[in-house]
Amino acid sequence: MKKKHHTYMWQEVRGEPTFRIQTDDPRIIKKLSRRKEVKLTAFGMNNPIRIFIITFSKNYNAKRSFIRLTGNKLKNDPVAEGFQAATCEDIKSNGGRK
Repeated sequence: MKKKHHTYMWQEVRGEPTFRIQTDDPRIIKKLSRRKEVKLTAFGMNNPIRIFIITFSKNYNAKRSFIRLTGNKLKNDPVAEGFQAATCEDIKSNGGRK
């Protein structure tokens, strides 16, 4: 069985170097929590969602970093003017990770 997680990134203000990353993927949450330049700005109380803020010098660097972070291709999200990526994690039938 696979559990699907979603990760989104959008530019806070168009033309500014500040981006937000929203995810419910525990692996990505762990990676972002270890980075000094990333700050946690919001989290879900009854849900594993986390929203982080990070600064990039160029949009290209933000896209490239997001691809490396998620390990997937980007999909444009025209409504939020951002990007999204879906990640899957294999789960054993007994509830443990593969």
